[in-house]
Amino acid sequence: MKNTPEANLVGKKVLGLELGLATITGVESIEGEGTFYIIEKYKENMKRYYPTKGKLGFRLLSSKDELISSIEKCQVYSSPIVFETRSQRIKYFKRESRNQDIQGLFRLFRTLTSLKTLNSFETSLLNKLTGSLITEISLVFKVTIKESKNILRPLAERDS
Repeated sequence: MKNTPEANLVGKKVLGLELGLATITGVESIEGEGTFYIIEKYKENMKRYYPTKGKLGFRLLSSKDELISSIEKCQVYSSPIVFETRSQRIKYFKRESRNQDIQGLFRLFRTLTSLKTLNSFETSLLNKLTGSLITEISLVFKVTIKESKNILRPLAERDS
């Protein structure tokens, strides 16, 4: 394999809200289609192909410093977003859930947990987001899932 930016990611763990925890196992060029990351989901014997260009649908695990900074920023969360309509709210969450930036995911988590009621889409998104953040905290800080939940729990406390 050539020494390319894409090839340098082989062997790295990645996370995505839809993907879950996975590893980049290779990079493959497919004639007429482009170059793709070959990704294997954790505990799943199936390869998935993601284009190396554009929105990836996954991201590399954060560094310890990035994760600490994101948690700290989430703790000083500002006023919740006010949505004019239910439709506007759903569009916002769909758009923001495609964002793979760790700080953006913590903002999204805090926004969802600040709402008094959630519809089925928002509940599903919050569950995926919570699972992803717990997994990342556990892997980056090298702590148990229970300890990860204890780190995340105070950030999810709903405002009165």
